[in-house]
Amino acid sequence: MTPFPAERYVNVYGRDITERKQAEEALRQRTLELQQLTGTLEHQVQERTEDLEAANEKLKIEIDECARIESALKKSESSFGNSPWSSSTLRRKKEKWLPVKSMTASDHPCLP
Repeated sequence: MTPFPAERYVNVYGRDITERKQAEEALRQRTLELQQLTGTLEHQVQERTEDLEAANEKLKIEIDECARIESALKKSESSFGNSPWSSSTLRRKKEKWLPVKSMTASDHPCLP
């Protein structure tokens, strides 16, 4: 602004900054959107990590249980192998088997 008091007017110089202000607002909005998306993504990653950790822990417990069962089965088989009730002795004598509850592989997590 340049005043000219004797002539009773003022020269005013200006520049239209509408486009710049619109661009600044658009940038501000986009920055907020990206911050929100980043927060959402970080939350989803954290939830998925917790889910995977829980599933991994469950699998470790199942593996330990399978190993314990396998060990007990091997011990049982080794002590039962020389028994008069072993499967080879029963087959040889052609005796009838006692009924046992039927199990499928899907009934136990240790069997494939």
